[in-house]
Amino acid sequence: NIFLRMLTHIMGDLHMPLHATASVSTWFNTSSDAGGNKIWLTGLPDDIKGVNNLHMLWDSVAGAYPRSFPKPDLNDIAKEASSLIQTYPRTTFGDRLDMQNPWDIAKETKRISTKIVYRE
Repeated sequence: NIFLRMLTHIMGDLHMPLHATASVSTWFNTSSDAGGNKIWLTGLPDDIKGVNNLHMLWDSVAGAYPRSFPKPDLNDIAKEASSLIQTYPRTTFGDRLDMQNPWDIAKETKRISTKIVYRE
């Protein structure tokens, strides 16, 4: 269903700090870094090929998931999900998983972006 796909995509983007905020500075020609797309990176390890800006680095989980990768099968997805659930049990996140209001999620994402991504 296209609407479920769009909802999943939008909720995923809402959780991604570089999709939810941008740095504004006269340093960028258009006054915004376009969500990290204008922050160019150099000197990254060879195993992060094709990553050249902050947004791409974040999207690729610092190179753990390359930009172009083969379509995973359901067994790979289930294995990765099980590993993540074991590594990060629900209790790790406190009450943050109870957020259902998109506005609350956006505010949490903004807090993360200003505390971690765009900290001074």
